[in-house]
Amino acid sequence: MSPTGAIARHNRDESPSPALTFLRAARVVALLAYCALCLWTMSRLGVGPMDGGPDEAMRALLPQAMINGNLLPSGHDPEVIYGLGNWSYAFYPQMLGAYLSALFMKAAQLMGLAHGAIFMSGRLASLVFGLVSVGCVSGAAGTAVERAGGGEGLGALARLVSASMLAFWPQFAFLSSYMNNDIVAFCGCSIIVYALCLGMGSGWNYRRSALLGAGVTVAALGYWNAYGFVLLGIVLYLYSCVTQRPLQGTRPRLIALAAGIPAVCVLPFFAVNLVRYHDLLGIGAFKAEYQRWLDDGGEVLQVPYEQGARSLLLDTDWTLLTLRSFVGFLGYMSIPLPFALVALIFGTALLGLGAFLGRHEEFLRSRRARILALGCALASATCVALSVYYSTRTDLQPQGRYVIYCLLPLVVASSVGLATLVRRATPRQVAATTACCVLLACVTVWFFASSAARYGWAGVA
Repeated sequence: MSPTGAIARHNRDESPSPALTFLRAARVVALLAYCALCLWTMSRLGVGPMDGGPDEAMRALLPQAMINGNLLPSGHDPEVIYGLGNWSYAFYPQMLGAYLSALFMKAAQLMGLAHGAIFMSGRLASLVFGLVSVGCVSGAAGTAVERAGGGEGLGALARLVSASMLAFWPQFAFLSSYMNNDIVAFCGCSIIVYALCLGMGSGWNYRRSALLGAGVTVAALGYWNAYGFVLLGIVLYLYSCVTQRPLQGTRPRLIALAAGIPAVCVLPFFAVNLVRYHDLLGIGAFKAEYQRWLDDGGEVLQVPYEQGARSLLLDTDWTLLTLRSFVGFLGYMSIPLPFALVALIFGTALLGLGAFLGRHEEFLRSRRARILALGCALASATCVALSVYYSTRTDLQPQGRYVIYCLLPLVVASSVGLATLVRRATPRQVAATTACCVLLACVTVWFFASSAARYGWAGVA
């Protein structure tokens, strides 16, 4: 009998109910602690280089314009043009995060709150997207374990480990605390992967197809670097929906539902770009304004690495800086997590990934599971390739947030691997696993608290 098979029998016959109850309660506590950390952080963050989020001041111009009556701002509107580079994120069609931020900011405005509190309210959108991401990732991990025969107890353990690992991954927690589009796109990618885990494992129905369509919508209105996962969702959905037996008679309706949600929600924004700028993606219009800035005597703000991708990866510290900020950088890429703690957090994830790969024949024994795993790997590679392309063609930017979507399959695989290392969801092993989750959470809490104390975070003035 396989190890997971033995675990399943043990969980069915011997695992005490209190252990399962404890795991579920611990996951809820982890989510509440994550919310508390993010709320505390967003209330303390300013907008400067040592305490603000990258590009937040520029992104915040959109929801600020929206709550003042400009519901569909143009990149040429003065109120959404940043002070440097003639830059405006209104040129891009990815505005979902801005609209949700505007909703929270408008509520705060109607309540008569001060300007700083209104600005902080816009950050609540990032927490919402982060919460959905944690829920989907933990759901995907638990589903993978249970489908491999790990049983309900081990599935609950995987959900706790994945929720704790993702929620308290320093860079993810920081992205959940200020206005940015990276967390929006991450949320969409997590919904896509969770929907694929459910649909490719148990068959597609209307709910799962709608979930897939919602994920594609959120990711498409999030950030360009996540489009590898958008392509993954579309291709694997069509493949699995056509080849699987469940609900054969309703396949056209399922596909219409999954495609209809993005069509209705996404295409209008791209159509607006075509009408306004004759530019589907808005990239050309954005660059044209930056060129006008340069022609008018403005300083050069974007410097690409012109020696090529190979030199970038092998001859510079781009890879190391990207990896470090992938794990944890606060401020405007100005406050790094100590390297020893980077090694602890990333090493734990690699340990779980190694355990997962060591038992790949159990978790990837079906053809659909292997295709999904390969698809996630290709989507992650696409994400990294886009970041390299940006650094060599537009601006040298070794920022982990551009490849943060790779964290999604890493956490799922790692948490599944770590859960199966436990082998039995006994009270002692559950307590030991929970203690490890608490340790990793404490590292992130210490990092945020010590940074706030050192740099005097005092909120938005």
